Amino acid sequence: MREELALEVAPVAKIWECPTDDGRYRLHWWHANVVGGELQVDGSEVVEALWVTPDEFARMRPTFDGDREFFERILPSVPTEAL
Repeated sequence: MREELALEVAPVAKIWECPTDDGRYRLHWWHANVVGGELQVDGSEVVEALWVTPDEFARMRPTFDGDREFFERILPSVPTEAL
């Protein structure tokens, strides 16, 4: 998070993991609290970064299948106190 988005975070809990669409990597989804920094992007590696709600994400295109599954199936099942 520090390198890509200039944020300092404290991990709280791992929520889920899934393979990338091509199966080459595993994505690990974490709940984390921002403890410092300000959202910024390094234009050489990241084009844009946004804070979005699950509803806003659902309207975005393109997205990865694993991302959609997370917001449609996994996130709603995570207890509110875990977030």
